[in-house]
Formats: sequence, structure tokens, C-alpha cells
Amino acid sequence: MNAYTCLVFVFVGIVAGGNERNSRWTHVRTVDSGFANGLEEKLKGIEQRLYRVEDKFKTISKTQEENLEQTKMYSKYAKINTEIVYKMTNNCDKERNHLRCLESGECIHELLACDGHVDCADGTDERDDVCNDSIFAPGLLYKAYIASGQTCFMDAKRVHFEFLYDKIIRRSHLPQAVFTTGNLIWRYERLNGSKVYESRDCNGTYLLGSGFEHVWTVEKEPVIFRAYIPYFIRETPARSYIYLGDNPIPCGWCTWVIPEEFDENVRAVYSNE
Repeated sequence: MNAYTCLVFVFVGIVAGGNERNSRWTHVRTVDSGFANGLEEKLKGIEQRLYRVEDKFKTISKTQEENLEQTKMYSKYAKINTEIVYKMTNNCDKERNHLRCLESGECIHELLACDGHVDCADGTDERDDVCNDSIFAPGLLYKAYIASGQTCFMDAKRVHFEFLYDKIIRRSHLPQAVFTTGNLIWRYERLNGSKVYESRDCNGTYLLGSGFEHVWTVEKEPVIFRAYIPYFIRETPARSYIYLGDNPIPCGWCTWVIPEEFDENVRAVYSNE
């Protein structure tokens, strides 16, 4: 074999080797590209699943919020219905100021409740939420409208009340009573368009045990409020009946609430317009 023939074989070998390496690199690049595309598809799939999980979480959260609102509403209705049932089943002699123990059912005089001694078999006459005077805390403001059909202010379209407690007094010899002082403001618009704004000092007496009657005497006015505050459900607003002087028939009624629960859009119920 001469030198020329050897050079030809060497050249052919180099070219073949180079082509083989190029083929390998091409294969690697192809494999890398396929792997990247597969990884990208997987990432897209994971991202879509995360979006679906997020949407599902939002749906669950919304459902839980709706269920919570329904629970609050049902709880409110349950408390109101409980109060109604209590009043319907209270067979104690109210004319003799007797109260029914909340659970055990026996009748006791209202002065025996919250006097520091347990008189009910179930102990409810001395329960903290029954004997709590925080609803008369100094600085606490209550608002109300007189319901339509009232005859207390004959020439008024709509009467708005505000009552602000400034002091409560407790007597050691009469722990079952709360004596209050405060300021009553009423304002209304007459049928002729003129407006009235008046303010009076008030005194009140409330028997914690009965929870039903609270009489306010208004300075220099023949107005008396008798507020029926629920015996054991403090969340229910207090309904107050309004009397003029010694007249046993009320001239109107209103529901007292704290400012956060006061609804300004109550014309249909509380207006004579």
C-alpha cells in the first residue's frame, strides 16, 4: 500500500468520525428540546391545576361565608323565638310581680331575683347575664323612632328619640334595682313643615330580675316610658311603650337600639307621612 492510499483512508476516517460526532450532538440537542417541551407541558398542567384549586378554594370560602351568615340569622331567629316561647309559657302571676325561673319553672317574686341569694332551683335568678347592668352604662346612647299610628305627638310626621345614660346608681339594700339618670332628646317635623327639637332630663328605675319594665319620668313632661327589656336575651332590642300622664293606654311604642344598629330607612313603619 503506497502513501497516497494511506492518506485517503485517514481522510475518510476523519470525515466519518466527524459525522458521527455531529450526529451524536444532534441527537443530544433533539433529546434536550424534547425534554424541555415535556417539562413546559408539565408546568402548564401544574399551573392549571393550581388555578382550579384556587377557584375551588374561593368557592369553598364563599360557601362558608354564606353558611356563617345563615347561621347568624338562624341564631338571631332562635333567640327571638326562645323569648316568644318563654313569654307564652310564663304562667306565673304577673299582677303579683311573679317571674318564672328560666329552666326549673317555679314562680318567684321579681324582688327575689338578683338579690344575692339563689331562689330558683336552677339558679337562673342570680345568673350573670340576668343581673348584668351593662345595658345602662354611662355614656351609652340608644336611638329609636316612634312607630306610625302614634298619638303622643299628634302633629308629627316622624318622631326620633335619643337617650343617653349619664349615671347609674346601685343601692346595697336593694341590689336587684338599678336607678338611672340621663338625657332624652326628641325631634320631629310637624305636618306644616316646622321642626321641633327638645331635650329633657330623665330618671329611671329598672328591676334586674324582671327584665321587663323600666319607667323613665321625663322632667316637666307628662311622658312615661315603660321599656320591656328581655329577661335573658340581651341581644334583642328593648321595646318601649309610651304613656301620657296616668293614662293606662299607651300613645305609641318604639324599639331602642344602639347607633350601630339604627336604620335610617324606616319610613314605611315609623312615619305618619
